[in-house]
Amino acid sequence: MLCPHCGQPHPLQARFCPETGQPLTPPVAPVGALHLYLVLGVIGLALMSTGTWLWATRARPLATPPATPLAGAVSASTVGAPPSQVLPTATRTITPTPTPAPTATETQQSEFVPATATDSPVRWNAVDGAALVYVPAGEFLMGSDASFDPYIWGAETPMRAVFVDAFWIYQTEVTNAQYAACVQAGACNRPREAASISRETYFGNPEFDTYPVVQVSWYQAEAYCRWAGASLPTEAQWEKAARGEDGRLFPWGNQFPDGSFANLCDESCTNFSMRVAGVNDGYSDTAPVASYPTGQSPYGALDMAGNVWEWVADWFDPGYYGSAPSINPAGPASGERKGMRGGSWFNGVDGVRTVVRSSRRPDDTLFALGFRCSVAP
Repeated sequence: MLCPHCGQPHPLQARFCPETGQPLTPPVAPVGALHLYLVLGVIGLALMSTGTWLWATRARPLATPPATPLAGAVSASTVGAPPSQVLPTATRTITPTPTPAPTATETQQSEFVPATATDSPVRWNAVDGAALVYVPAGEFLMGSDASFDPYIWGAETPMRAVFVDAFWIYQTEVTNAQYAACVQAGACNRPREAASISRETYFGNPEFDTYPVVQVSWYQAEAYCRWAGASLPTEAQWEKAARGEDGRLFPWGNQFPDGSFANLCDESCTNFSMRVAGVNDGYSDTAPVASYPTGQSPYGALDMAGNVWEWVADWFDPGYYGSAPSINPAGPASGERKGMRGGSWFNGVDGVRTVVRSSRRPDDTLFALGFRCSVAP
């Protein structure tokens, strides 16, 4: 079966088209798997016709990928190498072991939490008051590999070593209050809608000042970052800030994203097809930024998994990772869609991995899409 959005086959477990970012319902099944199901069906009918009904009805469908990510130790001997020694592909050793899914149900605090995961410095932007965490120069593992990642969508491969210069990145997503200051200064247009998916008044309501701004286009996000003396991060910058150097699946590691790590599509989520059973993150819509300190990245960045998708600077190409430069990749020179990273409260486990890539047209807006900015040293 081919994708109804782009006409290409996608992996069995894909929930989104990596070309367009549109949901796949039901998930796409490879042609080979369909053929195998047909063969099994014919065999079953033959067996029933010979009086072996009980044996035939015990047949089971093909195995699917595990419901939880595999935890593994990823070693990269080239991490920290100077640009001249950067390798175009990554060499690593992975020893996956099953990770049980915790069942945390508590609601998280909404106060700002300084970086504690590393000794990385934190500084504040004088324009909008945003906290920024430092990401040092060096190599990291970018992309993913099906031998390690059970949730591959298709556009995250191949995994390879990439060198990125040092930069600062906003510790959290830009909030409603911060964006309102840009609007008041005359440098930004108001979000396309003032409501969120479950709140009639969201932007402009003081109750949600510390929540991430949504319903802003790529152009609006870029205008805000420019006003703040910053820019949108590249995909490479965003991914390094989210996962560090070791190729982890989530900002905090490889542990299943229970309700203490991120705001994802939990048991109260309105996106029924993505609900993660047994998980309660405390919110059925967006959450205040910095609500999940245990989910911070190795550099102290928060909310890089879930809450809202985040615009990045790059034009989007689902095959870009196969030909991208290994030093400071900045995306294709042109395109029709801009990249977005991190997943949102509307996504399941597979949609909040550090490697997930999706896209929308730069003038699009979405109830689960915001942004953060980055600054050169």
